[in-house]
Amino acid sequence: MNAIELGVQSMDEEVLRLNNRNHSSDDVRTAARLIKEFGFELGLQMMTGLYGDTPEKSMHTCDELIKLNPVTARIYPTVILKGTMLGDLYESGEYRTFTLEETVELCSEIYGRFAKHNIKVIRLGLNISKNSDLNIQIIGGNYGLQLGELCIGRYYYKRMLSFMKSCGSRSGKFRIYTDRKNISKINGHKSENKIKLEQMGFTYRIKSKDGADLEMEML
Repeated sequence: MNAIELGVQSMDEEVLRLNNRNHSSDDVRTAARLIKEFGFELGLQMMTGLYGDTPEKSMHTCDELIKLNPVTARIYPTVILKGTMLGDLYESGEYRTFTLEETVELCSEIYGRFAKHNIKVIRLGLNISKNSDLNIQIIGGNYGLQLGELCIGRYYYKRMLSFMKSCGSRSGKFRIYTDRKNISKINGHKSENKIKLEQMGFTYRIKSKDGADLEMEML
């Protein structure tokens, strides 16, 4: 093994305290430094939507993790299980986690910020089998196979829309160059990006280019 991952969850002291994490943000910084000093590849995991969390606190956690320069990251929106502390708080009405839309918007921003700093996100969201016993225990939160697709798709949608608007036109035709592996991400879950942009008057065609992420030109 040449990599060690830390389940950081949050770098906000109040969120850590409320969720009984029993470590501080400085503990994370110390552990990350030691992992790298001993020659291991550093991976960091964070959660969104914990008890006491806000989008601003989650973005703060993202920024603090970036400062630690990990090679990889995992982003896990909170899943709430019956019979747990969070489950009891959720059922009492004292705690609410983020909605699906809030989660998609937030995690797309976090994903983009990691990507900008060349930190590879190797997991976004918790995938639970339909036959898993966990399904009968879940009472709240966001998870599932499509969650990662929705978040990453939103990230590409915002990048495309920003470029299209920067061309100074309210409509137009564009060509996108990208690696084949990115095509479904660019089109979005069930092609929702393509559909939304077409409704706004923007159309695009994709041309495969090995190794490219998202390169665009107006036709």
